[in-house]
Amino acid sequence: MLESNKKNHYLVYISQREGESLSWTTQWLQPEPLAEPKIPQITFNELQAQKIRKMKLKSDTIWEADHFFFAGGIIKDRGRPYFARALMLAHHESGFILFLHLIPHEAEHWHLRACAEYKEGAETWTDLAKYYHVKENWFNMFHAAKRALGCQLYKGLYLTEPDAYGWWPNDMAALSAYRLGYFKEALHHGQIAVDLNPDDQRLKDNLIWYKRALTGVTVVIPTKSNINGLTTLISVLMSSEGVSRVIVVGDGTETASMLNCLPSSIIKTYVPRGAGISAMWNHGMQFAHAGDHVLFLNDDVTINTSTVSGLVTALAEDSRIGLVCPKYAGDSDVDIISHSTCRGRYDGTGGMAGFAMMLASDLVPQFRFDERMMWWFSDDDLVNWVNKKANRLCVISAKARCQHAHSVTIANDPPKNFNEQVEVDRQIFNKKWNS
Repeated sequence: MLESNKKNHYLVYISQREGESLSWTTQWLQPEPLAEPKIPQITFNELQAQKIRKMKLKSDTIWEADHFFFAGGIIKDRGRPYFARALMLAHHESGFILFLHLIPHEAEHWHLRACAEYKEGAETWTDLAKYYHVKENWFNMFHAAKRALGCQLYKGLYLTEPDAYGWWPNDMAALSAYRLGYFKEALHHGQIAVDLNPDDQRLKDNLIWYKRALTGVTVVIPTKSNINGLTTLISVLMSSEGVSRVIVVGDGTETASMLNCLPSSIIKTYVPRGAGISAMWNHGMQFAHAGDHVLFLNDDVTINTSTVSGLVTALAEDSRIGLVCPKYAGDSDVDIISHSTCRGRYDGTGGMAGFAMMLASDLVPQFRFDERMMWWFSDDDLVNWVNKKANRLCVISAKARCQHAHSVTIANDPPKNFNEQVEVDRQIFNKKWNS
């Protein structure tokens, strides 16, 4: 009577509430299938792999892999007590132990227990941070690394691992801070790690990423009538990594109707018609994010989505650089230190590209263009200032590329009395720099 004609079905009483009353019904139901046990996956440990790669292991010898139980405290799994289990790789001939690690899905329990029993030692906290790194648990990794950094080195203890009190926890703190968006913390600890272990290329490469993440780019674009070039340029900038703000400075409010087609995220502002490009650059700089590099672009420049990030990388890799521009001619991968601008020479023999130049963030608050030079020589003025006043380098970087359409606005819609004003600008520049 209580046997179903359907396999694996069982008679179940089910309650149903209707208003204030409760009624019961019976149904033949099949239970959910038992869940398949999930076998923990061992995550690739990049730090351990790096150590192994650096070791000079013999290829004609025997290495033994084994697992065993640690004597000590116990943990329980499904009601069954057992000791901690570990994996080991050892050299058969010498007995040298290459590594000894807890089985991954049991490791957190023992790492936390080790920290509790030896909380004053950086070794336990650093190992915990390494464990969380493999698990990509950035929050706990960051706090474990910070605890390690707060530990004092006691010399003479047999279990002391000096790196756990130096570059190692700083590296862990930097990696996790970067993942959490704490870019200042990442740069701080990343720099310390490099200073303590200057031969590690990975630490140096990471430091560049931290610098890039910390500093955004504000782009300033003067414009008058070249709407085709402007919209093409902005479409690329909106897909470029690192751009935090784009400011378009119109030459007069007469450009307002033309600029209405730009996305709402673009800041549109204006100077009086004919005020000059120096005034337009200065006006745009007022809207720059604090701490940003500032990239000055003409609306007739063609870039790709890696141009901005390439310029940022150049500044991050060499703190001596104060002004950087893309390569605009040739296929050379060699950077060029320059003391002048290209002045119309776009064949690779010219200097800095006044139509596409990025000023380092720490120099932005210190510099403003000389508005007496309205249309020409303001870029030369900036190059001289960076070289001679700020004592920094001006570099044409092979990490970024661009093309220039050779002054579209000047050729098709020049300012009034342009040639006369250029001569005035030349005289002001020569007198200012005794050239």
